[in-house]
Amino acid sequence: ETDVAIIGAGYTGLSCAYHLARSYGTKAIVLEANRVGWGCSGRNGGFSRMSLGRLNASDMIERWGRNMAKRAFGEAMSSLQAVRELIRDGGIDCDASEAGHLKIAHQPSRAPALEREAELLRREFEYPAEFLTADEVQTQHIAGTQSHGALRVPDAVALHPLKLAFGLLRLAREHGATVH
Repeated sequence: ETDVAIIGAGYTGLSCAYHLARSYGTKAIVLEANRVGWGCSGRNGGFSRMSLGRLNASDMIERWGRNMAKRAFGEAMSSLQAVRELIRDGGIDCDASEAGHLKIAHQPSRAPALEREAELLRREFEYPAEFLTADEVQTQHIAGTQSHGALRVPDAVALHPLKLAFGLLRLAREHGATVH
């Protein structure tokens, strides 16, 4: 018997169990077919950043209008902050490092769009994005002939994905959740 059954012991399931148990005293049981963090949560690129899928800021404005795009952007920033707080407040040792994120133009033709996106983020969202020239990318970040510029966002956390999943498992269990 349980108050809430959660299917899947990835980031979402474990975080849900932790928050329900901690904030509401809910008896939560997580059911996982494999091991904790078995899928994408334990096998991803190892970074957390503000993102809304494949939509960039200009796409959001075009689809939803300025006000809704700004609200969505704010929610994306809040989600990144929630990850930071889980790591910090939960004492999760996942090798977290505030690294920022580069979206690299691998072809010269892609650089102008990234430069426009950086300008739009600064203007519409008051966000400190920057465009890096090919020379700046190659001297400061990645030396290679396929770097033709980059959109740099300062808000991204590099981390060990499976250690984050195990840290969430520990937090969920410490607060009364059961994970099978």
